[in-house]
Amino acid sequence: MKRLFILMAVLSAVCVQAGAQSLDYITFRSADGTERSVSIDGLRITFADGQLSATNNEESFSTPLSALSTMFFAEAPTAIRAVATADAHLSYSNGLLSVSAPQGEIVSVYGADGRLVLQHVKQADGEECIPLSVLRGVYVIKMNGETTKLMVR
Repeated sequence: MKRLFILMAVLSAVCVQAGAQSLDYITFRSADGTERSVSIDGLRITFADGQLSATNNEESFSTPLSALSTMFFAEAPTAIRAVATADAHLSYSNGLLSVSAPQGEIVSVYGADGRLVLQHVKQADGEECIPLSVLRGVYVIKMNGETTKLMVR
């Protein structure tokens, strides 16, 4: 009887362990759909002055609480980060994609299906408006070695 009890306990422990998930990242989703994942290794989350700050051993991330839609744990980083460099910026309004990046920067816009919608090479430093006539939806923009989502409403 004792052996049966020990065997049942071991099998239960193995089954529980096999069903457990390994969630190594926390993902923050903004109201505009932008996502950012941060490893939970050494993670510290603080709230101050209307800001959420997440810091771990490798990186830091901060966002206004008013812009935060949801946050959830994930097995792998699922985010497409916003353009993170100080010398690159983009926005979209009325059929124009406004891009501020160095001269020669290649701006690539992809549809949600992965199809290339636009590819443009910046002609000069500073801001440039690029005509972009697209339907409502989510687009992925690659430039300056970074990837960001563009939601057209």
